[in-house]
Amino acid sequence: MRSSGFILTACLLISGCGDVKHSSSTDRSSNPITNKKPVVMVTSQPLFEVADLLAGDHIEVHRITPDNIASRNWKPQKDDVKRLQKADLILISGAGYEPWKDRVSLPGSRVKDTAVGYYSRFIRIPDAITHQHGPEGQHAHPGTVWATWLDPELAESQSMRVADLFAELLPNESEEFTAAITSIKAELTKTQTLAADLAARTADKKFTVVGDSPHYYYLTSKLGWEFQYVHWDESQELTSVAKDELTALTEKLPKDQPRFFLLNSLHKESTAGFAADAGFTVIRIDLCEKPLSDSSNSLFERLYSNFLRLQSAVGQP
Repeated sequence: MRSSGFILTACLLISGCGDVKHSSSTDRSSNPITNKKPVVMVTSQPLFEVADLLAGDHIEVHRITPDNIASRNWKPQKDDVKRLQKADLILISGAGYEPWKDRVSLPGSRVKDTAVGYYSRFIRIPDAITHQHGPEGQHAHPGTVWATWLDPELAESQSMRVADLFAELLPNESEEFTAAITSIKAELTKTQTLAADLAARTADKKFTVVGDSPHYYYLTSKLGWEFQYVHWDESQELTSVAKDELTALTEKLPKDQPRFFLLNSLHKESTAGFAADAGFTVIRIDLCEKPLSDSSNSLFERLYSNFLRLQSAVGQP
């Protein structure tokens, strides 16, 4: 399936399904002895889309996680581990997005961190404040912010890393991988241009930006915005503890500035309503962790749309 507005002559886009094989009728054997294509397993939806585009007809790409579970919340079963162990390459997003990987036995030489190249740009969660989400009790959120792909520049670096790994795996197909990465970079450049324009428009504006989690730091950092966050879980109804957390934060915010609330697009309307009632303009952000039911929108369009929504809410002259 081709994504609307995004056509690659060298490869097909398959988004919305994490475990889809390329058609065997178009196989071009990369191994003349076994007549099989290399198998690459990936651990996130953004990585799946990028890798699948780059792979063309030369590599089988599979996402190991189910459609409805993000890798940060996934617990692999025995069969999952076996599939990973059999893969020719295992591509991880890095930045702490795969907390399960250190609890399973994987072939180290075939596990490749696609965040290599921008470790120095990782954003550490700036606090480890102990807080409570409902009945599970008090806990903290130390570590690294994992949603690096929300910054199109880092998404490009990750894509280039995948292209390099594929070229190492299949040197004879390196020209096609180069052509594909050129097209991917062109798409991400559109988002980078939009982000730069929004950053320039808002450079002198005074406003407050709060989020339901620290996931948006790469996005707000790209725009040069100061950012604060609460600790809301998108998988559950907003608890009284979560509501009190925003209420307490709101009392400390400047009274004379517009307030914007970045909310995971998976949150319910009732959650958005609470933030709006607290005095915020709510801006939905797509973390791109899961395939959309409407598979016509590619990763690149989803990233671009995030900045469009931000521009519409915050960046108007």
